[in-house]
Amino acid sequence: MSLVTETHKEQYRREGFFILERALPAAMLRGVQDEAMRFKDVFDSAMRKAGVEVWDINHLDKRYFISLYHDHSEILKGYLFSDLMADICRATIGPDAYLFQEQFVIKGAEVGMTFSWHQDGGWFAPDCPPYVSVWLALDDMTEENGTIYVLPQTRMPHKGWLQHRVDPATNDRIGYEGPDPGDPVFVPAGSVAVFSSQTLHRSGANTTSRMRRVYLAQYSCAPILNRHYLYSDYRETGATADDPAFFARRFLHNWKVDREDAWPVREPKKVEARPAPRKATGGT
Repeated sequence: MSLVTETHKEQYRREGFFILERALPAAMLRGVQDEAMRFKDVFDSAMRKAGVEVWDINHLDKRYFISLYHDHSEILKGYLFSDLMADICRATIGPDAYLFQEQFVIKGAEVGMTFSWHQDGGWFAPDCPPYVSVWLALDDMTEENGTIYVLPQTRMPHKGWLQHRVDPATNDRIGYEGPDPGDPVFVPAGSVAVFSSQTLHRSGANTTSRMRRVYLAQYSCAPILNRHYLYSDYRETGATADDPAFFARRFLHNWKVDREDAWPVREPKKVEARPAPRKATGGT
């Protein structure tokens, strides 16, 4: 029986998000938590070896966005291609779904870093295929550890894609600077917040003595291509305008689970061959 109800579907259509509390079985949650720490260790090692503390929007021991490692984890693949993810994709983006991005988002303890109001789709051009973000809480989410706040689409300046600016101090993309504080997502570990690529959200600072960990998976209704991507520094040498921006791994086809790749796929980055991080311009 699906956890996604007609009420959830209607809220997504109207407000651009919904929440499923305690959606993950305990064993799967523990597995994803363990993988978060394993890949954080890999990332820390690469940054220290390169002698940098800032890489794009990553800040050593403060804030991490650790992407595209699922091919090195049966646990992550089991979650990303689960019946729960299939139900969420069917309810939000329709009969066809491609996994195009997955990443751990980790905030270090007692460092105070926030993340500004943005749409996930703000990194892409307005004609980018719609996609859904599935935000999995790996820890209990509170005000103190920097949970996300979501701005319902009925309270946005206008529905749809918003122009973003780059904050030179943090390299964040900022899509809203108005007075609305948004709605907090206070949920226990194992819960998921599901929101549209055009839904504004932000997160607060982690002021606790423990890390705050999230696993974010994103699924599009069609492959997202390099020509949809606004920030050319993410493009790899030799990639053409019609190559996938990250990769396009088909998950649903005509409503049914279908993990056969039906598009020229660019593989996720390999752990043993991951390039050393470079210091981002404008970082602190």
